[in-house]
Amino acid sequence: MDNLAALRTAAFPALVMLVLELALGMAVNLFVTIPVADHGLAVGAAVGAAVGQGPAVLAAHAVLGLLLLLSAAVFLVRAVLARQTTAVVAGVVGLLAMLAAAGSGAGFVASGQDAASMSMAIATAVAVLAYGLVLFRVVARP
Repeated sequence: MDNLAALRTAAFPALVMLVLELALGMAVNLFVTIPVADHGLAVGAAVGAAVGQGPAVLAAHAVLGLLLLLSAAVFLVRAVLARQTTAVVAGVVGLLAMLAAAGSGAGFVASGQDAASMSMAIATAVAVLAYGLVLFRVVARP
């Protein structure tokens, strides 16, 4: 498989995981009550509480988010190695958007504020756009 096909192959599962992550996030926001004991936690502690002690949907959401961060880092390395400028830019934007979503998610666990949930959803949408761009714009150079 050539580098371009590998980039597209990596972008599509990331898109699927992002859509699942968005759906899980909506379920958490609508149907899960974050334990009051988790309010005010720092980022690492909030993630740990979500995974280790949170309701199952919240734990799945947090674990999938961590897997997405790993996949974003791997995608970015592949894009750099392939020397595809569009893919590198999309990879950087996607990774930064996922980091922003993770920070907002930890903020949501810590505060329960709707603004944190909204910013998490927007950051996820930005990541979806970034990886969608790879599917449509990464082409072989003449």
